[in-house]
Amino acid sequence: MKIKTIFEIFKKEIRDILRDKKTLRMMVLVPLFLFPLIIIFMSYIFEALDSQSINNFNNIGINFETNEVVDSIVNELDINTTYANDEELELMLEDGEINAYITCDDNKYTIYYDEASIQSIHAYGLASTMLENYKIVLQDKILTEQNVNSNEVINVIQVSEVNVSKTNSYSSQIINMLPVFIIMAITLAATYPAIDVTAGEKERGTLETLLTFPIKNSELIIGKYLAVVASAVLSAIISFIATFGSFLIIQENLSIYATSKITLSLSSSISIILVLVVYSLFISGLTIAISSFSKSFKEAQNALTPVNFLPIIPMFIMMIGINSSYLISIVPYLNFSLAINDILNGNVNLIFMLLMFLSTIVYAGIMIFTIVKLYKQEKILFSRD
Repeated sequence: MKIKTIFEIFKKEIRDILRDKKTLRMMVLVPLFLFPLIIIFMSYIFEALDSQSINNFNNIGINFETNEVVDSIVNELDINTTYANDEELELMLEDGEINAYITCDDNKYTIYYDEASIQSIHAYGLASTMLENYKIVLQDKILTEQNVNSNEVINVIQVSEVNVSKTNSYSSQIINMLPVFIIMAITLAATYPAIDVTAGEKERGTLETLLTFPIKNSELIIGKYLAVVASAVLSAIISFIATFGSFLIIQENLSIYATSKITLSLSSSISIILVLVVYSLFISGLTIAISSFSKSFKEAQNALTPVNFLPIIPMFIMMIGINSSYLISIVPYLNFSLAINDILNGNVNLIFMLLMFLSTIVYAGIMIFTIVKLYKQEKILFSRD
């Protein structure tokens, strides 16, 4: 295997990649503008939800006449009540005139709310608090009439709550999305060059000409692979700077990040970039392997579409509280996202990182070996029907 030949193939593919405007858009424009804009937009939406006034969800309907006790609780909780029958209340909730409503049937109270509405969910909590306070007052009255000390019965145990979370729930969601956005950008950046250097060359008929030169299949594939890796790494660096740069700026201006600010040291930044480079090695091999089976650019695009959505999976898995482990360190996609989150939280496990790196090298090696074998099959190489 000649290093010079590999380098010549690499230069040729890089020139072709840089001439393709669609590839350049995916490599530069998407990570530079799209994902930072999404982060800023979502941050402001969550900020609005987190700081919304009680007046946005305190309109609660009732189908029963209130008394002095209920009126006192309603005033204390700043609830706006609307009296109507069941049918009218149902329509009012559907039309958004009220956020929730309570029905009473022989001392059985039922709260109706719309789980699809954030305001209605908040109103449900307000209505629950109202009824709980009313129940306590009634219990106290009954016990007092029976000459029983209500405190010894109602308050037989003391319950308090302490929120130990150091982050706002909204900010946590966005922070978990940061590595996902970057990995998605790298995936897109690798997809189009991989298609172009494989299925694209088959479709244009330039692959046959290239194979007439005295080069080995391994030299050809490695040169193409390195060109795709270079594209992915370039996108990784741009994505890292744009995504974290926009986040670091926006977190200084919004209250949801008051308790969950991220600070990136030089060492943590280098560590994250190294993880992104390792991911670039993996995704470049995967996209070339898949697109090598395709006979045209369009066919390769269709085949790689599911691959572009795979980076989203770790975001949902992290929501259920999955943490880094030695087994997860060899699971593609999930290991990269968790590794970046560990670095951000200052919980870097060197063994986890080493296993992630070694497993990725193995996966990339297997994929390159498979592609080299594949390129020995003339049916795969030259069939365009």
